[in-house]
Amino acid sequence: MDNKRYTLEEKIKFLDALEKKGTVASAARSMGIHNDDVCYRWARKKDELRAAYSLSRKPGRPVKQVRRRGSKIPLQDKIQCIMAIDEGMSIRRASVEFNKNLASVQSWYRSKEELLALYYSQQKASVEKDSSPPDNAWEVQMAKEQADEHLVKRCKALAKENEYLKDRVMFLEKLNEILRQRSGPVKKKKSSKQSACALSKEDE
Repeated sequence: MDNKRYTLEEKIKFLDALEKKGTVASAARSMGIHNDDVCYRWARKKDELRAAYSLSRKPGRPVKQVRRRGSKIPLQDKIQCIMAIDEGMSIRRASVEFNKNLASVQSWYRSKEELLALYYSQQKASVEKDSSPPDNAWEVQMAKEQADEHLVKRCKALAKENEYLKDRVMFLEKLNEILRQRSGPVKKKKSSKQSACALSKEDE
C-alpha cells in the first residue's frame, strides 16, 4: 500500500490527469500513484481541493506551513516556556500560550537545568566569539543583564523552596512529638493494669 503523503499541488495534478484520462485508475498510473482508494477520495473532493488550491495561489496570502512531527524546536522557544513557568504560569497554560505540545513542555521543564545551562553557555560563547563593535555593546550588556536577572530569580525561587522544606521538617518533627505524647499514656495504663493484677495476686 502506498503510504506517501501528497502535497496539494500533486493532488491538483492528479485531478487534471483525471480530466484527460477519464478514469481514476489510468490517471493514478500516469501519476505513479499505487493507492486507488486515495485517488477516489480526491476525486470525490475535487471541488474542495481546487478551491483550496486557488485560495493558496492568491497573491499576498501566505501559505500555512505545517510543522512536521519530529521537527527540531529552537532552544530559544524552550527557554521562553521554562521562564514563563518559573514566573508562575502553569505548564498546561504555557503549552497553549506558546502553541507547543503539552508532553514536550513537561519534558523541557523536567530537564530545565540542563537546558538553561546549555542556553547560557551558547550565549556566552556567542558573546566571546563576536568582537562586538561599539555600536553593539549595549546588546551584549543587555544579554548579560537578562542572564543575571534570571539567575537572581532562580536563587530567590530556591531560597523559597528551602524555607518551605524547613517548615515541612519542623511540622513533621512536631507531629512526631505529638504522636509520641499520645502513645505515652497507653503504655502507662498497661503497666498500671499489670501492677494491679500483681497486687491482687499477692493479696490472695
